[in-house]
Amino acid sequence: MAARKALAELSAGSAGLEVTVEVERAHDAVEAAERRLAAAKLPALAVRARQQLRKAREAEQQVLVRHGYGSWLALQMRRLDVLLAPPSPEAVAAAEVEYRQALAALEELAGRRRTDRDRVPLASAPWLTGWSASPT
Repeated sequence: MAARKALAELSAGSAGLEVTVEVERAHDAVEAAERRLAAAKLPALAVRARQQLRKAREAEQQVLVRHGYGSWLALQMRRLDVLLAPPSPEAVAAAEVEYRQALAALEELAGRRRTDRDRVPLASAPWLTGWSASPT
């Protein structure tokens, strides 16, 4: 479980899981307000929908600024930076823990124990070998 949280935090960037959830909720409110505005057929409903959208955008901006992001785009760019960066030692360690937990659960389901002879080193996993930060 700790490995899963670590991986979620890495994918969320330096923000952490709780911050990511808060930002996503604020953005969901903006998107819902945008849908209400698009669906408003009467002028009076459109006025109210615009007010709701303005408030939702202000709330989202406050959340973003409070956590060090100037805009939704800045947050998304940070997420891409994390995803495109070469794996950090922490990310590899978290992936190894998750891999070993999944393997143990699979072995328990299968009802057998692996021997050292069966063991495949994680370092030989294809997704960890041949990593290059530069395009080929």
